[in-house]
This record gives sequence, C-alpha cells and structure tokens, in this order.
Amino acid sequence: MARWDRIAGWVLVGVATFGVWGALRLPIGRPSSPEPGFVPLVEAILLGLAGSALIAQTRKAPSDKTVPWPTGEARRMVLHLAVALTAYVFLMWILGFVPSTFLFVLVAVGAWRRYSWWVSTVYAAGVTLLLQLTFRVALGMPLPSGLLGLF
Repeated sequence: MARWDRIAGWVLVGVATFGVWGALRLPIGRPSSPEPGFVPLVEAILLGLAGSALIAQTRKAPSDKTVPWPTGEARRMVLHLAVALTAYVFLMWILGFVPSTFLFVLVAVGAWRRYSWWVSTVYAAGVTLLLQLTFRVALGMPLPSGLLGLF
C-alpha cells in the first residue's frame, strides 16, 4: 500500500507542477484583485502540498495493508457519487451552471438516502444559490451558460 501511496503522491506532485506552469502563463493578479491565473495557481500549490504529504506519510508507513473495496451500501454510495460527478461535468456544458449544479447536489445528497426529497431539494437550491451569488455576483466571474443558454 505504501508503494501505491508514494506513486499517487508523485503523480499529484507532477500534476501540480504542470498546473503551476500553466497558471504562471496567465496573469495572476493579487488576492484582492485576482486574475485568471490566481485560482489555478493556488489550487496547484495545494495539490502539490497534498502530494508531498502523501509521499511523506509513506516513509512512516508500518507495513503494506490491503484496504478492502467498499461493499454493500458504501459501494452504492461511491458509485452513485462517481456517476453523478461524471454526469455533472457533461451536463455543465449543455444545461449551464445553475441547472447542472442543482441536479448534481440533489443527486449527491440522494446518495446518502438520509433526507426526504423535499429537504434535499431545498438544500440543493440553497447550495446552488450560494455558489451563484459567490462566483457570479461577489467575484464577478462568468459561469458556463451551456448550449441551451439557460443561466
């Protein structure tokens, strides 16, 4: 297991290096006035730190233990969320940010099956509204409107 964690850590560091290189080709700006390269730079740095932490943890790993793949309900939740995230990426470019985000949060909350559809719908609407207000209104960032041009 430590070997695979080390490999995953180096992959993350490699992706982060590529991300930093790409972000530095864009204008960075300042935290008070970010430009297009600011967020990718910060994310790439955080990804590199996560990879470095993973590499550092493998040096202290006691032995290789096999981690079992989830079974039953846990497996259903993992697969449910993986399918929902994949669909979200594709729907974003068709429906736009608002409808696809609402549907993703609704389906993701449904993966846990702990809340009624009414509560899940209100929660999804709240998260979508908060994200819309944060990115489009407060930060003035353009969000995908999709092929249908809905939002």
